[in-house]
Amino acid sequence: MQKFSSNMFHILLKFLHMLSRFPFFSLRGLNCKLTLGLFLIICSITSFAATTSQTLGNHAVKKRSLVSTKKPKRYIVVIDAGHGGKDTGAIGFSGVKEKDVALAVARDLAKQMNAQPNMRAILTRQRDNFIPLRTRLALARRGRADLFIAIHADAEANKAAQGASVYTLSQRGASREAARWLAKHENYVSLDEVAFAELPDQSQVVRSTLIDMAQTATMNESLQLGRHVLHALHKVTILHYRSVEQAPFMVLKAPDIPSILVELGYLSNVREERRLVNVHYQHQLARALLAGVKHYLLIDGIRSLYMTKNITVRPELVEGRRREAPSRRAFQWHFVLRDSALRTLPQHER
Repeated sequence: MQKFSSNMFHILLKFLHMLSRFPFFSLRGLNCKLTLGLFLIICSITSFAATTSQTLGNHAVKKRSLVSTKKPKRYIVVIDAGHGGKDTGAIGFSGVKEKDVALAVARDLAKQMNAQPNMRAILTRQRDNFIPLRTRLALARRGRADLFIAIHADAEANKAAQGASVYTLSQRGASREAARWLAKHENYVSLDEVAFAELPDQSQVVRSTLIDMAQTATMNESLQLGRHVLHALHKVTILHYRSVEQAPFMVLKAPDIPSILVELGYLSNVREERRLVNVHYQHQLARALLAGVKHYLLIDGIRSLYMTKNITVRPELVEGRRREAPSRRAFQWHFVLRDSALRTLPQHER
């Protein structure tokens, strides 16, 4: 502002000097007074405009700096390489083990995800070791995962079977006979057991209802995630099923984490077994999985702008009847309970 005033003073001197060259101009005359008055009015208006512009500019810069300093959400994705250690999983026609294929693709996927600015990948296992199914779930909960992806490979007596599949959790059992047959090999545990283990201090009805509500919303989100991943996989491989299948896999039973299980292909198929051990093909599969997750997060982020984040659950109503939960990312819910019920939830979910 001082610089602006100094400049205006020099301009005024030059203006007076210019006018003094004309014969009709006199410092004592009326013309001088009118001219100086008009000039001062113009200077005042210009000064006000400059000050206002500078203020608005500073406000805009400050607003931009506030926006730029806000950190975007970083999604945590737990990647579970199926089997491991003493549990080899399926064995291919030439002896390729499912545990090795799953770990290779999981590592590649984790590397690609960690290269993304808004993602962080956590591997349930990084070497050939055995991890119980419950421990895998616990790792996802402890890591505050936003998404859970289990990676497997398949095998069956029909040597012609081929293609990738995507599964989500089904409370009522598998949707097809093949899915039910596959589920028998995954140490299925009922939802009620998981619910009671997660909320041990609640009454049985309240605990069961809360877990059902969370599970319903999570299953809906899992289906959305599964569809995006399946669509991305279709660009690099054959699909065994063209829709997301449902089965009661133990590793998909976290009530508040959208989860999918991906079968990369059939090791019992000679041609597909050869592809699944190819490093370039493994990288393509991992890239497709990443593309599906990214598209899901983009669509989910848009939907989240129009949804409320709080859901109030009143135990006295829950005791009388169960209510279906809306389609909502369960890990963003806040169950507001009366009395001491809130203490049973993890700190980050209160």
